[in-house]
Amino acid sequence: MSKELSTTGTGELLHSLVIHGDLSKMNEQQKLQYYMAFCDSLGLNPVTQPFKILKFQGKEILYATKDATEQLRKVHGISITEMTGEVQHDQTYVVTCKVKDKFGKTDMATGVVSIEGLKGENLANAKMKAETKSKRRATLSIAGLGMLDESEISSVDANAVIVDIPTPKATKPTLSEKGFAAAIERIQKGERDIIARLRETYAMSQAQADTLLSLEDANAVVS
Repeated sequence: MSKELSTTGTGELLHSLVIHGDLSKMNEQQKLQYYMAFCDSLGLNPVTQPFKILKFQGKEILYATKDATEQLRKVHGISITEMTGEVQHDQTYVVTCKVKDKFGKTDMATGVVSIEGLKGENLANAKMKAETKSKRRATLSIAGLGMLDESEISSVDANAVIVDIPTPKATKPTLSEKGFAAAIERIQKGERDIIARLRETYAMSQAQADTLLSLEDANAVVS
């Protein structure tokens, strides 16, 4: 099987992914490639890990973290227009959340938790959890994502395992020739720590890298 998702066979792997959302048949590189493309399609920052993988019942599926719903609210201009809570039969607490995006589209979702036998702080925490569930579910719904939120995964399967996706490295900015020339002047005046900072902070061209190396080789900077 090829390491590139775009060149894999379109049989079992893509059927599993498209129909069931199952990533289990992908290798690590394919999972990361799919994750990056998925984040990009939604306008989310992959470095913050807006999604993680839940492994259960022989499948691996993406679920949304708190970062995903917070970023989605900003991207889509999602605001809460109404939120109501109701105790049902002294056993469950149901919160209904209504939301609206920047285009005026509306949606709603509920968050339900068991409160049977709970009192005091435990009851208060359970009610807040129901509110969180409803807000996040409404956010995912109006953004067109039919997937689990992290506030729901505890009820999916007791044997479910959370799998972290390798955090993609942020791309280093390039160093302009003007900025590089200014840095070289400072280095030649004795600011010896600049070379290490340049290498750590910027993605330099081969010519810039060779210039720094030549300065070191000529003992222009003492290590």
